[in-house]
Amino acid sequence: GFSQGGFGGFSQPDLDTNAQITIPFDVAVLGGKQFVNLNSDSFDVKIPEGIEDGQKIRAKGKGKSYQGQKGDLILKINIASSPEYTRETDTLNKYFDVPLKTALFGGKIEIKTIHKDITLKIPQNTKQNQKFRVKELGVLNRKTGIKGDLYLKANIVLPKIEELDEELVKILEDK
Repeated sequence: GFSQGGFGGFSQPDLDTNAQITIPFDVAVLGGKQFVNLNSDSFDVKIPEGIEDGQKIRAKGKGKSYQGQKGDLILKINIASSPEYTRETDTLNKYFDVPLKTALFGGKIEIKTIHKDITLKIPQNTKQNQKFRVKELGVLNRKTGIKGDLYLKANIVLPKIEELDEELVKILEDK
């Protein structure tokens, strides 16, 4: 009988376990540590910069244990959506507010991005939804090692008529 004793020393049980976690949008873009609490075990997992939704990472030794051996925990990463950004692979898109006066006459606007604060030059006659490309302030492409771009879309904020100067309102009405 050669067949019996199936665990003949060369087959071991699968000790890996699977789970999924949701990480904040910014952590997915920038990378960093994410605190995980699973099955009464809590630990930090290192999130690589630019991870994509649905990708998996392996937490060594956090799986099941059997006779002194430990499996790994395979974590499927879900990325929480962001209230201000949309992401297409390594491109980020975001709306920013432009006061009407700046849209008409041009000017500069401070914008907070995930990576850093920037000053954007707004040309005269900027239109609603006009796109401004900021190179390399998107998401790191882990295959190429190159950062994608950030596209900023103008959202022109109209002043309330009651806040406008009376003379200006008269001029606009007469035109």
